[in-house]
Amino acid sequence: SCGEAPEASKGQWPSIADGYDAWLGRVLDGRYVITQRVGQGAMGTVYRAESLGISRQFAVKIINFKEGASGLDPAQIRARLHREIEAIGRLRNPHVVPFYEVIELFDHFVGVVMDYIDGVTLEDLVQTVRPLEPKRPHSSLRHVKNGVHEDHAQGMNNRELKPENIMVERLPAGDDFAHVLDFGIVRIDDGVSMTKGFLGTPLYASPEQAMGGELDRRSDIYSLGSVLFFSLTSHAPFESQNVYEILQAHVRRPAPTLSEVMGRPVTRPLEDLVASMLAKNPEKRPQTLADVIGVVDRMLRFTEFDDVVPDSIDLVMSGPAHRTG
Repeated sequence: SCGEAPEASKGQWPSIADGYDAWLGRVLDGRYVITQRVGQGAMGTVYRAESLGISRQFAVKIINFKEGASGLDPAQIRARLHREIEAIGRLRNPHVVPFYEVIELFDHFVGVVMDYIDGVTLEDLVQTVRPLEPKRPHSSLRHVKNGVHEDHAQGMNNRELKPENIMVERLPAGDDFAHVLDFGIVRIDDGVSMTKGFLGTPLYASPEQAMGGELDRRSDIYSLGSVLFFSLTSHAPFESQNVYEILQAHVRRPAPTLSEVMGRPVTRPLEDLVASMLAKNPEKRPQTLADVIGVVDRMLRFTEFDDVVPDSIDLVMSGPAHRTG
């Protein structure tokens, strides 16, 4: 209509790079037409897809088992994927993006169908709106902690908690709603280790993860502490161009304080929470995410948050579309 930007300017059309993508325009299993590439992850490429049977959009992650990833052979990746789908199928938490089915395609390819989330990643939100005032990451990460807490109750560890895997959606009433997107390195605590050595995201890895050790829920608590640190400062606790240096820092160097990085005083409860989540020794961290959620709730209830930017997510959403699943 008059005065509205054409669909291409809103980011609805594929980019030039997307135009060379062999999956665009394909129909999977006679039911899903691939319309746009929206993300690239460790386990595959994510596309937006339109259902031909119902009026609904989905996200489809296309995985090539032949190529392998993270040092794993195709059989390991396939086994981990089916464990992932089975594990997430047990969850009923609205903050965890549900997976619906695995479609066997051709050769070594499969498609994983999941909900399509219309929003921006926490990474993009933080990088676009600087700085985020404390109330926003507290609210969004409370959602994430709620979802991951249910994972822990089901005997799962995530191992891949990072800002790129957290999607923030703006609800019609104006509230943020956060989703955990990618459970690509989930592990069930049944005594069967799916991987050996380090596997995960170095910037947000726990010390025990950096050393390739045994992990439990407290490793995810450390990673979420790193994500909270990033949300408040726009920096991960340890940064370097050298992955080995980052992993060593997680193991050996004390994490900087929020006040040091932000250049201004931070409330004691917030400083103490982040410091405890980033403790090197798992025994000195909060032992469950329920403990963390309790502290966050008290801060949200009793702490004054000034200069909150109510439309910060809208600043991101008004630019080119960034949607994934």
